[in-house]
Amino acid sequence: MTRHLRLVLTLLASLAVAACSSSPTQDPEATAARLAEINLQLGVAYMQEGKYPFAVEKLRKAVKADSNSVDAHLALAVTYDRLGENDAADIHFQEALRLAPDHAPAHTNYGSFLCRLDRVPEAEQHFQQAASTRGYESPEVAYTNAGLCMSRHGAPEKADAYLRQALEARPDFAPALLTLAEMSYAQGRYPAARTYLQSYHNVAEPSAQTLALAARIERQLGDRAAAAKYTQLLRTRYPDAPEAMENKDSPAR
Repeated sequence: MTRHLRLVLTLLASLAVAACSSSPTQDPEATAARLAEINLQLGVAYMQEGKYPFAVEKLRKAVKADSNSVDAHLALAVTYDRLGENDAADIHFQEALRLAPDHAPAHTNYGSFLCRLDRVPEAEQHFQQAASTRGYESPEVAYTNAGLCMSRHGAPEKADAYLRQALEARPDFAPALLTLAEMSYAQGRYPAARTYLQSYHNVAEPSAQTLALAARIERQLGDRAAAAKYTQLLRTRYPDAPEAMENKDSPAR
C-alpha cells in the first residue's frame, strides 16, 4: 500500500467517524474547518505526486470550505504555478499574503514565482520580506532563492551576497553551497569552487552533476589525480548518466 493510499484511507476514516458523530447542533464553522483541512491534506498529497489536476480539485474545495485558510491558498497558488496558470497562481499568492502579511513561506514562494515571470524587483522585495520575518526558522531558503534569482537575471554580485547570507544563516545549507560552487566555477574562481563543492559533498550525497563538476574543477586546477578520481566515481555510481557519457573519453587514471 502506498503512502498516499494510506493517507487517503486515514482521512476517509476520520471523515466517516466525524459524520457518525455529527448532530444538528454541531458547529458549522468547525465542520467547514475540518473539511478544509481534509481537502488541503489530500491536495498537497496529490501535488507532491505531480497529479496537479487532482490537487487543484481538492485545494479549491479546501478554499471553498474555508476561504481564510492561508495554507490552502498558498498550496493552490503553488499548484497553479506548476501548471503554468500564472494568473490564477498570482491571485492565490496575493490572497495568502493578504490574509497573513508576515507569512514567510508565502513571500518566498511568491518571490520565486515572480522571478520566473521576470518581475525581479518585486521578487527581491518578497525574498527580503521573508528573510527578515521575525521567527522565520529558514531564512537560508529565502536568501538562496534570492541568489538564484539574481544569478539567472545577470546580477552575479547580488547573487553572491544573498548566497553568503544564506550560509551565514545556515553554514551547511547544501543548495547554497552548490550554487556558489557552480557560480565560482563559471567565474573562473576555481579554488573557491573547490572549497564550496567539497563543503557540499560533506553534507549531501554526490550526484552525477556534482561529480562531473568536481572533475572539471580539478582539471582546471591541474590536479589530474583528483580529476580522475571524480571521473571514476561518476562512471561507477552513475554509468548511464549524461555526465558519465560526456566524460567517457576522459582518462580514468
